[in-house]
Amino acid sequence: MKDDIMDRLAAARPAALDPTAPVPPEVRQRELHRAMSGLGNRPAAPGRARRGVRRPVWTVSAGLATAAVVASVVLTAPGSTGDGSPASGASGRQVLVAAATDVEQQPQEARGRYWHEVTRSGAATEVPGKGYTLTARWQEQVWLASGSDRRWSRHTDLGARPAGPRDEAVWREQGAPRSWMVDGTRLSYEGRGVTQEDAPGGATDQGVLGGLPVSLMDELSSDEKVLREQLRAHLDERYNAPERHFDALVVDAAVQVAMHMPVTPGVRAAAYRLLAGEPDIRALGDVTTPEGRTGRGVGLSSDRAPGTEIQLVFDRGTGAPIGEQRVLTKELDGQPEGTVLDYTTVIAARWTDTAPPFTGDRSRRP
Repeated sequence: MKDDIMDRLAAARPAALDPTAPVPPEVRQRELHRAMSGLGNRPAAPGRARRGVRRPVWTVSAGLATAAVVASVVLTAPGSTGDGSPASGASGRQVLVAAATDVEQQPQEARGRYWHEVTRSGAATEVPGKGYTLTARWQEQVWLASGSDRRWSRHTDLGARPAGPRDEAVWREQGAPRSWMVDGTRLSYEGRGVTQEDAPGGATDQGVLGGLPVSLMDELSSDEKVLREQLRAHLDERYNAPERHFDALVVDAAVQVAMHMPVTPGVRAAAYRLLAGEPDIRALGDVTTPEGRTGRGVGLSSDRAPGTEIQLVFDRGTGAPIGEQRVLTKELDGQPEGTVLDYTTVIAARWTDTAPPFTGDRSRRP
């Protein structure tokens, strides 16, 4: 029997993720607690929303993975243009087609035993009664076994920092504390290190609604039209959803293939070209991620979260994915247009023969 995707989306999404509703402070803090516990991380593997940050959207593949994080995030990416007026004058479609041309010319990496991706994400929260905001940061490592759907993940707390120059000034005026209790969640400047490890067969195997199985990757086409039909057929086989929602679900899946999945350069290029065909894609010019990586960016509106846009960033030389972030396109809940709701930056993504350094589950609570 197919899952009814609309019922499950509604059940999975915290009320705070309703883009038309204000977010109570206690909800922001509860979701931050989940994020820092490793419970709300954005698994890069299909299977963020969330993707977290990442992943992640309200995308089926990445956005739900980040559902627990998004309610907490109030960040502005340094250096992000995000104004839709790149100096080059290129359209969003032209940017993606150029990135596709670059990425498909890259050599095919030799396949190892595991696809290993390392990402870094961030979320912000106000320190009650102190007048400044902290950015809580974490790293996610994911290993996907070649030829199967086995998945390992490790969540690491990287510590909190003042969110911006004004926040840092206020923090220093108050003696630059290095530890904070925010509604039951302990944040520290240094971070707590590894807070969660998840291995296949453990008590808390993680999976994400609507994800694409790794075993499907070898079947995907390097032709964007065929790829669209393949993704649609996979989603249609697994979920009941109104016809009007399927195009958006396919786009969500294409974002996951483009940004995170272990596919050939040709298939990744096809995912770029599929996204280039979307009518609302727009060029952003140079975008710098909060981790300091700069590339050419495009923005794509989210049908399921009006007033938000997912921004994808690609390396100017190779076309490789650098990261993604979700941005407000209008004022919402007191946050100005341009506020970054969540972000994920790709630090490394490659095949390896080195096995994950753990074999069982581990969880460390704040």
